[in-house]
Amino acid sequence: MPLIVFLLAVLFSIFHFDLKPVVGDEGVLAMDAWRITQGQVPQRDFFEVIPPVAAYAQTALFSLLGPSVLSLRLLGALYGIVLLILSWVVARRYLKKPLYVALVLALLVPFGVGVWPFASHHWLADILLLAALPVLDAAFGAFSTTEAQRLGKVPTSGKTKKIASCIDQATGACDPADGGREGQTPTNEALPAMALSPNKQCPSVSSRLRGWLLAALGGALLGLAALTLQDQGGYAIIGVLIAALALPKGARPRMLAGLFTGIGAVALMVVLPLGIKAGPMVLFKEWLLFPLEHYHGAGGNKVTFLSGFTQILSQWDPEAFRVAPVYATTIALASMFVYLLPFLCLFALVLAWRRKWLPPFSLALLAALSAAFLLAAWHRWSLMNLIWAAPIPMVAFAIGMERVTASPKKALALFSKGFALALLTCFVLFGVLRIKAASEKRRLHDVATPAGSYQTFSPVEASEIQGIVDAISDNVPKSDPLFCYGFDPLINFLTQHPNPTRYNYILPGGFTSADQMAQWEAMLLNNDVQWGFGPNLPSEPSEPLEKFLRANYDPVWNNSAYTLWKRRSQAGKLP
Repeated sequence: MPLIVFLLAVLFSIFHFDLKPVVGDEGVLAMDAWRITQGQVPQRDFFEVIPPVAAYAQTALFSLLGPSVLSLRLLGALYGIVLLILSWVVARRYLKKPLYVALVLALLVPFGVGVWPFASHHWLADILLLAALPVLDAAFGAFSTTEAQRLGKVPTSGKTKKIASCIDQATGACDPADGGREGQTPTNEALPAMALSPNKQCPSVSSRLRGWLLAALGGALLGLAALTLQDQGGYAIIGVLIAALALPKGARPRMLAGLFTGIGAVALMVVLPLGIKAGPMVLFKEWLLFPLEHYHGAGGNKVTFLSGFTQILSQWDPEAFRVAPVYATTIALASMFVYLLPFLCLFALVLAWRRKWLPPFSLALLAALSAAFLLAAWHRWSLMNLIWAAPIPMVAFAIGMERVTASPKKALALFSKGFALALLTCFVLFGVLRIKAASEKRRLHDVATPAGSYQTFSPVEASEIQGIVDAISDNVPKSDPLFCYGFDPLINFLTQHPNPTRYNYILPGGFTSADQMAQWEAMLLNNDVQWGFGPNLPSEPSEPLEKFLRANYDPVWNNSAYTLWKRRSQAGKLP
């Protein structure tokens, strides 16, 4: 069953490979990576609110295949496959029954990379933290075992040796015949049954080195995650440091030493060179202060808990149920589940703690990384943010569902299995229906650009993007740069016109600061930038951006979404 769901998720991603150009976030990734391939340095030559690891990954593919839509979407497809494989690995670590492993993977059918089909920093952060989970769990297990050996708490009977082996290898499943319930890891319940050797033993150098190397690798993955998406990675680092308290006291210093070695190595490779080139204060201001002070200034980033719930309720559209009842039902139920997943995850983790379903260090680690995923979504409680935050909390939820099936209460066990099957069916059915829709070419509309082509379900969206791309191609000389205001930097990339300013996009009204606006305006006037584009503006300017544009540029083309601007010949330079 897990293999079938895995293949369906891959198929979903394939059919969404070139669907829906994401003019905002995908444009940011494309422009960052394109500028790096031209020799520009993040934060020195261009502004970005997130650290550059995701852009570096995309740069590597641009260097290999050239800057194109194909390169953008190819890396996204690769992320999708890696995300599925890691989810499968993590699920198999903690789950034994195929139904619940398949349930973890099934979430990624409608809500995997196919729904946001490019190499987003969100997907890369998910991948890095999913990879870190089994590595850190193995490190915790190794340190726990070596500390037990050092203290002389060494199991001697055949039965207890197998329990200790499960802890040491962190396999996540013991056979019921060997002292554990089906699908249950060895816990403190089993430890009193161990026969302890009266003599202390000195752990081997290789076992200590193994634990340190695993901790260092886990730390490096956490560091990369923080340099991909600073809030999610930062929360994960803090959470793992707290989770290390679940280790025996003697093992904590070695665990922390390994973690900080890995984090420090990544900082030396990524942060130090950028700090030298751009300046440490620039990194501090633009990666830490700016997100705290200005992120919610953009209208789309002002989603609150209740407004996110309103987004979910909008899925329950009577007209949609009338036109496509099965499709509408599956997407509405799936969306509602994602919205409730944080609470279901918390309930499952509390049950796991109360009933000792996992070793303390495994439970602490799973709780820490689940919290990191969910806290990263808390600042913007929208459906898409919750989808990015779902992979590890989904594992925690599945653990709770699987353990409930072992309940002596048959009604409860039957409910758990039935609910899991219904949820699996909902995810899979939505994926099948979406693939069917994506395969019907008559429903798709093409967008052809110099950098490659997209398809979209919306004829209006296709017409608007195609219109501005054609207008730029017809009017703007190929060698001329093109400024962008609004959150549409993908247009620069699609037309292959570089942005002449430090800012790939400008969002006045709270996100872009007054100092940044002044710097942007000075760059345009002093460098005599002739061309630019952005969303349509009101006929009567009221905001400073609108007044600046109308004072220095003339609209030469527009459609229902975009305006193309040309510099006025009499416009002067700023003093």
